[in-house]
Amino acid sequence: MAEPAENRRAELIEAAQARWIAALTDMGGRNTLLYYKDRRASTLDLAAADPQVMDRFLRTGSVRLTRLFHDVDQRADAIRRVQTIYRKARELAEERGINAGYLAIGMARWDELFLEPAAPVLLRGLTITPTRARHDDFDLALDEESEVNPVLLHKLGTVFGADADGLAGEPNTDPATVYERLRQIAKTADVPGFDIADRRVIGTFTYAKLPMV
Repeated sequence: MAEPAENRRAELIEAAQARWIAALTDMGGRNTLLYYKDRRASTLDLAAADPQVMDRFLRTGSVRLTRLFHDVDQRADAIRRVQTIYRKARELAEERGINAGYLAIGMARWDELFLEPAAPVLLRGLTITPTRARHDDFDLALDEESEVNPVLLHKLGTVFGADADGLAGEPNTDPATVYERLRQIAKTADVPGFDIADRRVIGTFTYAKLPMV
């Protein structure tokens, strides 16, 4: 008779945990997992990166930053931006104990009255390591797997009633497949103006209450 009681207790704890996480998840404009903005220093858009080097980076999971850009000015700008991203990611790791450095793949948007949503679709953990004390170049190392942005799924589920449970927590490596599944989910839930831009962006993605979650 003890087993059903234990199972029931576990279910109640899991449900309470889900409610607490939902209550703590910041859905406002400061959450960069929902309202990303390109910044002058703290984000790096990889649209100008060499396509072949970028493809190899995604396949092998590692690259030297300066090899991504042939243009001297673009390379210098990338170094300056990654210096800022590296400092911010290290600060978050040391002071708050969270890993926030990511390569974001795809950017979802939809219509809202007062804000302009831009939510990373896939998040792939990124480790940034300076190659020299001057921090004038960096080794970029990706985690093996990416995950669908859980805050995006939470937003679509709680605000629009979208059934995105099938994407939650599962590792994903094929952006096109994820994009198509998300578009179908958003269409079924009638999410206004939902679309996904195929972008690759490096940055720190977090929100105020993430450590508590």
